[in-house]
Amino acid sequence: MQRGRPHRGFSLIEVAVAGAIASVVGLAAISTFAILARQMTRLQAEAGVNDEAKTIVDALVGELQGVGGGQVRPWMALRVDDGGTGSDRVTWAVSRGVTCPVRD
Repeated sequence: MQRGRPHRGFSLIEVAVAGAIASVVGLAAISTFAILARQMTRLQAEAGVNDEAKTIVDALVGELQGVGGGQVRPWMALRVDDGGTGSDRVTWAVSRGVTCPVRD
């Protein structure tokens, strides 16, 4: 080795440390992208379900605005059956211009 000349290149320890740091950063980036991709897939599925629910609600709004009528109040003309496992059912009565008295 010559005294007046600086060293060139990296030592084995420097290369090993740089490789370890690069591996840690790379694994962190890959895991972050995997988590983001999983969340994006879940959000897209939820968006599809929400769009379907909005379509159903829009279809029912016009029909449900006429619930009750006459002496039958809207809260008296609705019945909700809880299925317990996510299969609920809503039943309603709509007045079509025919009135009849309701007694208790």
